[in-house]
Amino acid sequence: MTVVAAIHEDNRLAFQVDGQPVPWQRARSKGNQHFTSPKSRAYKRLVGLVASTVLMHRGWPMDARYSVTVHAYFGDKRRRDVDNVIKQVLDGLNGIAWEDDHQVDAVRCCKYLENAQPRLVVEVEVVHP
Repeated sequence: MTVVAAIHEDNRLAFQVDGQPVPWQRARSKGNQHFTSPKSRAYKRLVGLVASTVLMHRGWPMDARYSVTVHAYFGDKRRRDVDNVIKQVLDGLNGIAWEDDHQVDAVRCCKYLENAQPRLVVEVEVVHP
């Protein structure tokens, strides 16, 4: 996994997770049990891990308001909903880039076909400190 990341002086965070983005998959039911797919849980943890690596020992404000932009570059043409991509990112950054994703005031997500280099690029901006 290659991580490209930077924190800019104007309270912006940007990072990249290489590999096929994994949208959140709805909880499945077996009888009365509900669960989220292990692949979804693992990817959400990966997003959080990359962000926490970037933010380690930095003065990032956890109690602000944020704007998030997500660029998802998929390696194939399968159908994917952008809201499920956003959910993975926002949930993955809970407790890392913000206390809870209710602090996110604006979200933008774009998806692309990129056979050569599938990846996820996330940009977070503090809009109200």
